[in-house]
Amino acid sequence: MLLGLIMGQILAWHYLRYAKVSSNKTKFAGLLVTLALTTLLVISVIKTSLALSLGMVGALSIIRFRTPVKEPEELLYLFLALAVGIGIGADQRVVTLIIFSTLLLYMAVAKGMGMGPVGPGGRSLVQVTTPIGGEEVVAPSADEQLRVLVAAAEAHASNVDVRRVDTHGDEFNASLLVDITEETDVGRLLSAIREALPSASVTVVDRETFE
Repeated sequence: MLLGLIMGQILAWHYLRYAKVSSNKTKFAGLLVTLALTTLLVISVIKTSLALSLGMVGALSIIRFRTPVKEPEELLYLFLALAVGIGIGADQRVVTLIIFSTLLLYMAVAKGMGMGPVGPGGRSLVQVTTPIGGEEVVAPSADEQLRVLVAAAEAHASNVDVRRVDTHGDEFNASLLVDITEETDVGRLLSAIREALPSASVTVVDRETFE
């Protein structure tokens, strides 16, 4: 249990240090430790008896998760926490420790070399609000506005991920996650969006602000 707690804490620190996600990182990191220890408990119980194993499978089959995990990196860390619990609970401590350390080291080196999903500039949230139709000439419809918005964002960001699009009456709202390579690209991104959608209200939130 002590080894599982230590490895879970290391995994949580690694997630806080290297993960590039838009969710609340501090809250999610605390769950990794709990998940690793809970999995360790389950494996420790069911490995002693075949009957317990079958009973646990039946009990766990009624659990349904309704909240989707949208970030691939979050899934990766969740599986690592599960692997820690399973490996230690199955008394495979040495193998688990070696593979766990190797994976975390590889992930840290890959992020340091720019091989991760987010460039050195980090990830930003872009929120755009603009009227539909009316005096808007460049993009009179919501569909056209979204197309123009994405095109403008892609010109100054290494990756553009449309997270939310909705309309309220005559108002169009969109939220994008963009990967900024250089700090100066933020100004260019704002200028491109305002040029494409002159009536738009644009807000750019740095990733560190909403973690």
